[in-house]
Amino acid sequence: PSWARWAAQLVPAVAIDAVTAWLDAGQPDPDTAAERVGQAIGGVIQAAQGPK
Repeated sequence: PSWARWAAQLVPAVAIDAVTAWLDAGQPDPDTAAERVGQAIGGVIQAAQGPK
């Protein structure tokens, strides 16, 4: 549960920072931006789940 709380707090920050960085970079590849942000969020979730 503590890793789930960690992820719950980190995911919004990662999403906001990812979108901000994407905007700052000039909005490259807008057709895949949402998928890439989702992958970053998925990385946080995967880290919270621990090693497999």
